[in-house]
Amino acid sequence: MTQSDESAIRALCSHWQHATAAGDYDSVLALMADDAIFITPGQPPIIGKSAFAALLPPRQAGIRIDTVQDIAEIVICADLAYARSHLEVTVRSPQLAQPVTRSGQTLTLYQRQADGRWLLLRDANTLLLDATSGRPLD
Repeated sequence: MTQSDESAIRALCSHWQHATAAGDYDSVLALMADDAIFITPGQPPIIGKSAFAALLPPRQAGIRIDTVQDIAEIVICADLAYARSHLEVTVRSPQLAQPVTRSGQTLTLYQRQADGRWLLLRDANTLLLDATSGRPLD
């Protein structure tokens, strides 16, 4: 593992957070492989970038998604890397009486591309609704 690889993955995570908060979903999608897979509790896997894109809220909906990620470790092995993190996601919407927050652990796999960029390849998370959100668990 080189320091520059770890820095590149941390920069990807930071860019993902800022782009998500800004509603810049094109930038978010550019950070993942076309065949990315997302695994979440109680749901079937989200397979592929297009399936992920279909779940994004319309920009005009006034929805804001803020995230806080605490990366506990990054391990790089050749052209694959994984990061273990604690993630908190808060959704604010004009249709919600109060923000909804989910948090939990994540394990994310990244792959180095031929041009040297790292992209998200797989993501598994245990995000559950926080009790302070005032809504039952889904």
